[in-house]
Amino acid sequence: MKKILITGTDTGAGKTTFTCALLRQALLAKLSARGMKPIASGAESSTAGLQNDDALKLLAAQNLPMARYSQVNPYCFAEAIAPHLAQQLANTAVELAVIRENYDALAIDADLMLVEGAGGFLSPLAMQAHGALLEHAELARALGIADVLLVVGLRLGCINHARLSEMAIKASGLRCIGVILSVLDADMLALQGNIDTLKERLSAPVLAVFDAVKPHDLSKALEIIMSKPQAEC
Repeated sequence: MKKILITGTDTGAGKTTFTCALLRQALLAKLSARGMKPIASGAESSTAGLQNDDALKLLAAQNLPMARYSQVNPYCFAEAIAPHLAQQLANTAVELAVIRENYDALAIDADLMLVEGAGGFLSPLAMQAHGALLEHAELARALGIADVLLVVGLRLGCINHARLSEMAIKASGLRCIGVILSVLDADMLALQGNIDTLKERLSAPVLAVFDAVKPHDLSKALEIIMSKPQAEC
């Protein structure tokens, strides 16, 4: 099973749009693909409890029934702020064992398992019972994931954010296997110049220039992702 953490340069970089598109592409390729967002903040109340819009999109992209929402998103907090701060307001404990249990349930017979983070790579995910912040790298290791896809939201400042994010991924001991350049505004000034600079300056290969407004075919990116030997965690 191919296991990948999907992270981004920032909130709104296009992680969920890309993750959903990659899940759909995998299903078209007759692969068993599953995705989850273990911790999410910003939610609406429903008869089934709090539900996050990104998690609902992931659920729909993999054709799972609503009854499996809690597997896709085990921890959901109401306030649309950094998840560890939303967790504190909710006064709720976050346990890695619970995330792992739901991950394992989703991953049964999966060819591809995608885990979407929250915010940027260095954004804390939660406060743990022993008082330490849960970081993306720790979450990945707890799930046996060593490979990371970095989604770069193309906006002013993206070159710095992308280079710093890639450095942070490497410093954490994880492996950045590819970069997705997410076009948030087709009329962005010097869009092609930013794309060219990122391709030149980032160490990891750019697997796709992805339209976050009108998602397109990701068959080539999927082929590259599935063909890469998986790193050990």
